[in-house]
Amino acid sequence: AAAAGAPVLTIGLSAFRAVGRGAAGAVQVQVEVDLPGDDEPLRTAPAPLKKGSAVLGFRRSYPMGVGTALRAAVAEALLTEDNKEDSDVLFVVVGLGKDGQETELGVASYSLEELLDAQADQPRLQLEVRATGVGAADGPKIGDLTVSISALAAMRAIDAEADSASLGIELATLRLKRPPKPPSTPGASAAIHVHAAVPGGLSLLSAPIEPSAAATAAGAPLRARKDFDSRPGSALAEALAQGLGGGAAEIVFSVRRGGDGRRSSSGGADLATATVSLAQLLASGRDLPAAKTAAAALPLLDPNGKVVGSL
Repeated sequence: AAAAGAPVLTIGLSAFRAVGRGAAGAVQVQVEVDLPGDDEPLRTAPAPLKKGSAVLGFRRSYPMGVGTALRAAVAEALLTEDNKEDSDVLFVVVGLGKDGQETELGVASYSLEELLDAQADQPRLQLEVRATGVGAADGPKIGDLTVSISALAAMRAIDAEADSASLGIELATLRLKRPPKPPSTPGASAAIHVHAAVPGGLSLLSAPIEPSAAATAAGAPLRARKDFDSRPGSALAEALAQGLGGGAAEIVFSVRRGGDGRRSSSGGADLATATVSLAQLLASGRDLPAAKTAAAALPLLDPNGKVVGSL
């Protein structure tokens, strides 16, 4: 159950009414409630179907606080403003025959983004239930489902976060177990940089530092920070919308040598790298704070996968 005052999505299902022969052969119905980000949909109790109608009497509140799968899925959906189906709540109507055999009759849906656009909770909605097996959106209507949906406060909070959202990256300290080998190119600078590659073609670059300064217990201070705009329509938001679903949204930190730090002047691979998955951060609902000890920092791996330092 959600704590008092915590953001929630409250759903009520009051009745199902079949149209024509939409529930032929069924003596009871159940409704499966499928939420964004929910891998285990919840079903209502079986309700007797009399003269094509069933009283459902279902009401439940679902937590939408930070760290919940529902909040993460809705936040991700808000990044793809052109596809409101990403925030759909699906209502799957299942018929039960006299022998207990289950048959999926149809599906109704309602987008939480529509609720946000309307700026109002929906105390009574009559949703069309469309037959499955031929595409829920295009199948024939087999009935109506009367529902209530309340989530405006939670949706406003998530939307406000999205509107003012930014991804803040701070490069604090670089520690290396030992200085990297000197560059092989005569006259090339031995200075190293830390480069952060951010989805959307964005980046953050530290000032140059001497390798010997990083190869100490205290490490070398980097003092580089930047906030990247992640509001809908930004390059970062678009990259996240494409990458989060497949877990491909990452920040890649690279230790590089060269004049501007963007390419290795030795012509080879990065000296060391570390990766942070934004999908995992989103799922956890927590930021990644600056590590207070080397052991808690991001491990840096050389091209052979060996830990050579931390960031």
